[in-house]
Amino acid sequence: KALRIRAGADAQLTRLALGASPLQSADPTPAGYAPIAPRDDLVAGAYLDVAWRVARRVEIVPGVRADVFNTLASSSSPATTTATIDPRLAARVTIVLRVAAVSTIGIAHQSPGFIAFAPDITSSADIPGAERGIQAADQISEGIEVALPEGFTASTTGFLHHYSGLPDLTAPCTEAQVGAPCF
Repeated sequence: KALRIRAGADAQLTRLALGASPLQSADPTPAGYAPIAPRDDLVAGAYLDVAWRVARRVEIVPGVRADVFNTLASSSSPATTTATIDPRLAARVTIVLRVAAVSTIGIAHQSPGFIAFAPDITSSADIPGAERGIQAADQISEGIEVALPEGFTASTTGFLHHYSGLPDLTAPCTEAQVGAPCF
């Protein structure tokens, strides 16, 4: 009665390519202003956590998620594969009847995504780090939940995150960009 084990797996295939319109088929040759080349991303993962009621008012949930990120940029470039492990820990403590504090800490990873840019401003600009590596976030949160009538819950949560592996939009132009505009 004190333990609940949850597990699962998922996979996602994403085809990223540029086209003139979301309603038209993708153009396999990116425009000169595109910071990201067409690519296929495959992410497969599995997770496991254990909800453990250590006392009448305290539940602790340790968990872990493992993912494998595979990117194939084009037929001429080799596939890149990166594995990640994301540990997590959550605690739920009932403070008084119908009011609980929820604390969490964990690490999360994801593939790099597209960047919002303006073609008229950033034409042919290279955005350092846009396609390199896996992005990571160290995350902590603290919240309060209040049980309401009819099965509703009101909650408020504060978050603190530290990110790494994100594209550096403030980086100076690189040597490879000689002759290209640098904004």
